[in-house]
Amino acid sequence: MELAALSGVDRGNISRAEHGGNISVLTLWHLASALGLRAADLLDDRPLGDR
Repeated sequence: MELAALSGVDRGNISRAEHGGNISVLTLWHLASALGLRAADLLDDRPLGDR
């Protein structure tokens, strides 16, 4: 299943996030939740194992 369907976030906002554009905190939260992560995990550039 694709991230847009899992998160309820439209493809345009996902693309914006992937390319470093501005997204809302709520969008960030929806994306993180769909991926089984915390929103802070998406903001941290260290590998998950290094946290």
